[in-house]
Amino acid sequence: MKKWGYTIELLAIEPSVVRFQARHSNECWHFDLSPSDLKKLPTWPLWIDSKNKRPQLMLYSVVDDRSGVAYQEYHAVYGEDVEAALRFLYKAMTQKDVEGFPFQGVPQVIYMDNGPISKSRVFTRVMNFLGIEILKHPPKGKDGRRCQP
Repeated sequence: MKKWGYTIELLAIEPSVVRFQARHSNECWHFDLSPSDLKKLPTWPLWIDSKNKRPQLMLYSVVDDRSGVAYQEYHAVYGEDVEAALRFLYKAMTQKDVEGFPFQGVPQVIYMDNGPISKSRVFTRVMNFLGIEILKHPPKGKDGRRCQP
C-alpha cells in the first residue's frame, strides 16, 4: 500500500460527498423523523394512559429532492414507530385538498437513515408492494470506507 501512496492517515479521511438530485419531482423523497423541541403538551390526548410512560412527540417529514417541497406532521409515538411512519407516508402520498399542491403521489425512491423503521420487514414489504426503492444512508463514520488510526 505504501507503494501506491496509501497511509493510515490518508485512509482515515472521510470520503468526499457525492451530491445527487432527482431529475423530476416526486422521483425521490428524503424521509426522516426527529424528536420535537416541544417536550410536553399542556394536556395530553385521552388515549394516552397516564400510568405508563409518556410518548415522545416526533416530527415526521419528507422532502421532495427535486422541488424541495416538504410535508411534515407531529406524531406522539413510543420510539421510532413503523405503523406511524406508514400512516404518515400514506398521508403524504394521498391527493391534497389544496389545488396544485405538488406533494402527492408515490415516489420512486425514499432516502432514509438506517434506523429501526428502514430495518422493519413490514415497512420493507409495503415499500416493495408500492414499487418504492429504499435507499439507506449509513451514520457518519459507519460507511466501512475508513479505518480507525
